[in-house]
Amino acid sequence: MIISRLELRNWGPYAGDHRIEFATPTDECAIQLIRGENGHGKTHLLRAMVIALHGRDGMRIVDPESRPSGASLRTWLEAFLTDVLTNGHEADEAPQVRLAIELIDGQDTSEVQRSWWFDGRTPSEEEL
Repeated sequence: MIISRLELRNWGPYAGDHRIEFATPTDECAIQLIRGENGHGKTHLLRAMVIALHGRDGMRIVDPESRPSGASLRTWLEAFLTDVLTNGHEADEAPQVRLAIELIDGQDTSEVQRSWWFDGRTPSEEEL
């Protein structure tokens, strides 16, 4: 499977809506590079891909060393999402973090979308 698109909403440094299209691999160019200066969101993009695909189970991949002892995966993800919700979200609407990832496998295309709604600064609802 190939990642063809990633969409982010209020994810870390990515306030508002962002859409990233990845070039289709060819025999001449089969990899994608993500580059940028330190602190400009490269790791946030990779974490977004993992969480979009795996949900709370992705926390084992995203940040395996930071899990508090005794914390459930759900609690751990909620704490992570609280930290990742950008302070730049639009004040006139309910805070939401949204991730969407599109995958291509030959002629087949699949999309996974996850949204988390917040009650204040705490995730209160997840939509898959």
